[in-house]
Amino acid sequence: MMLKSISILSCSIIASAIAAAESDRDAQPIKPPMPKYPMQAAMTQTSGFCEVTFDVDRRGQLVAPRAECSNPVFCREVLRAMSEVEYAPKIVDGAAVPRCGVVYPVEFTISNAPGSDGYDPLKPCGLEKERVS
Repeated sequence: MMLKSISILSCSIIASAIAAAESDRDAQPIKPPMPKYPMQAAMTQTSGFCEVTFDVDRRGQLVAPRAECSNPVFCREVLRAMSEVEYAPKIVDGAAVPRCGVVYPVEFTISNAPGSDGYDPLKPCGLEKERVS
């Protein structure tokens, strides 16, 4: 728990320090997530929406991904898919720097399924403490 607080504090300090500098390039996805439709959701024709929030370190690695989904059936899969994402790091004045607070939306849709035109409000997945690998 203390490590998470230090990480967030460090990210805030770094973000504040570079806020005045002009960014050469923001963090960019090189390999986007490729989630698989969860079998349980497919069998019940359930559509849903997730937002994954994370930081990108200087090497382009995702740090501390946290997901919120309209239906918990999508939580595990969206975090698994995000564990395979590759990013090019943010570049400021020619140097790689951390990028904090990236939000990546992921939609799971079955066309013409009941409820596919709207989703329940997003809820935290509760899987943040599980290791995503």
